[in-house]
Amino acid sequence: MLAVPGHPKLQIITIPTDDAAFLEMVGRLLRSNDHATPHAFEARLRRMFPRAVVRARELSGEAPAWYVYRDGGWRASLAGFWWEAQDLPRIVVTRDGWLAEANATAQGLLEIGPEDLGARHFTDFIAPGTLEDSLALFDIVDRGNDVTATVILRPASGHLLAVDLHGWRDGDTLVGVLRLAEDLEPTPPRLDIERPSLRFEPQTDAAFRGYGDVALARMSEPTPAGLALRLRRLYPHAEVVDAGDHWLVRREPEWRHPCALNTARHQRRQRAVCRRPRQAAPPQIDSADAGAGRAVTLCAVGGVDA
Repeated sequence: MLAVPGHPKLQIITIPTDDAAFLEMVGRLLRSNDHATPHAFEARLRRMFPRAVVRARELSGEAPAWYVYRDGGWRASLAGFWWEAQDLPRIVVTRDGWLAEANATAQGLLEIGPEDLGARHFTDFIAPGTLEDSLALFDIVDRGNDVTATVILRPASGHLLAVDLHGWRDGDTLVGVLRLAEDLEPTPPRLDIERPSLRFEPQTDAAFRGYGDVALARMSEPTPAGLALRLRRLYPHAEVVDAGDHWLVRREPEWRHPCALNTARHQRRQRAVCRRPRQAAPPQIDSADAGAGRAVTLCAVGGVDA
């Protein structure tokens, strides 16, 4: 049972009562929608749980209450340990969200191939408009709570599928078993998901540009942080900045001037040089230095000649 901020007398009763993950998700959403009506909260909850139903109880002499049904009521198809069947789609995800394993059935459901394992993030396959909720549910499962629910998936082709999901934490991974919810037709969200234009630095790195464009196209709900997360699989120093009318995608952040690199190699080569004051003009080299072949190294305004 939950208390609603701003409504101390209102009781929230989630069904099934033993689903700790669903209870926590309902609590999170209520804290951000504390003035919602039962109808409005049901619509909000259905972005993540498409079967959800919210019913108000108002009886004379009793505290008001909302009954929040995860599955719209009792369903025989969701009873029992259906996820123990051996032929169902099964995925394994790392604790930071990367798809590590998927059996052939799961690959077919998500419309991916073996080459995508390790290269796709689970948020590539969520319904648009559910990013925040999906990350919250992932965190709940990561903390050791099993989840059983009907959710919406977005396979690689971009269409939506309703699936029953059972997920749990297994050591350093999260495991999910899926099956089609054939009696449910998912409703596309009424959301305008913007696809930003990208501006890359350096512009001459075609491989970096191509990888960034592919990563963005795969994302269900793009954010600068999400794109940066994907880029750093291959480019560990990449960053993405929202510049208003475009996103600036840098392979290396601005601060990585060669004189600021903190590697042992550059420290050895540049320690003495980078501490010297900049020269307003090139130093004079006398003929004796030139004739002796002595090397002269400069830390110039435009960078270091390493």
